[in-house]
Amino acid sequence: MAFTPTLGTGFEMGAIPIAATDMTACTLETTVVKTGTYSIKLRCYSTHAYIRFAHTGAYLDLAAWVYPYSSAGATCNVGAVLDDGKEILLKRVGTTWNLYVDGVLAQTGTFVTAGDSWQHVQARIFIDDAGTVETKIDGVSDIDYSGDTKPSSSSEISWILFENDPISPGYQNMYVDDIAYGSGGWPGDIRFDGLLPTGDVETEWTPSAGVDHYALVDERPPSDADYVSAGSPALRDVYSGGDWSGAAKTPQFLMQWARAKKDSAGTRQLKFIVSSDSTESAGSLFDLTTAYTYYKRVLMTDPSTGSPWTEGAIDAVLFGMESG
Repeated sequence: MAFTPTLGTGFEMGAIPIAATDMTACTLETTVVKTGTYSIKLRCYSTHAYIRFAHTGAYLDLAAWVYPYSSAGATCNVGAVLDDGKEILLKRVGTTWNLYVDGVLAQTGTFVTAGDSWQHVQARIFIDDAGTVETKIDGVSDIDYSGDTKPSSSSEISWILFENDPISPGYQNMYVDDIAYGSGGWPGDIRFDGLLPTGDVETEWTPSAGVDHYALVDERPPSDADYVSAGSPALRDVYSGGDWSGAAKTPQFLMQWARAKKDSAGTRQLKFIVSSDSTESAGSLFDLTTAYTYYKRVLMTDPSTGSPWTEGAIDAVLFGMESG
């Protein structure tokens, strides 16, 4: 089976696309990055810093670029939190990534990495009384564990966790970039480039100012000072995008993001649009909330061909949204 992502981000929208309650001491970073313009920094002083992403099911396939600090005895953690609070974590202790099940060392990794440098962490986790955890560090197979990964009664994963644990008061930063997780196989080394709107194709929404709709939604980081809005269902805004520099890259999937809210009571909905060579793919309707929230959609294949994306198809794709 091939890897099917639930979420992927390199934070190239210039924001962290989760609720503030799902992170602490976590900020956007523009200096220490693996790919593109942005990563995230988990900053520790006297307590731990973390960020978590929602996930469901007993299976998890995860990949991320992680930049741990080099302080001896400090730990950087990557893994899964079950819905009963139990954790299945890869902890970088010293120079290796080791497996801990509910806080107990289950297996020690052997692949040695250096602190204060980017390293690629992949994990395949199955929660069960007879569960498994496999890892690859910088593409090299490392942990290969079979045993109990179900410490209590739950076999359901609730969260993907990235955590920075200090050993003593002091600034010890951990950075994370290019996160992809889902199911079906090893994710591999997935990186993210950002594509922003560059022109108007359909303009049925109402602009807050000016006449160019795309220019109200193309800023990075995002601004809530200008926007487009729709006051009734079935209104569309569709945009062209810039060319993608796909040299020495193989496109894996498109991750479509939108930041939106409703400003009145009742059900207000949004769905994504992607058009490739005049073949349109529309997503499911999302119910909007009264707070700005990031909504996402994954497209594994080109709607026009049903085949994997190509650089030319990505260059020509149109994208936008429709009110519900």
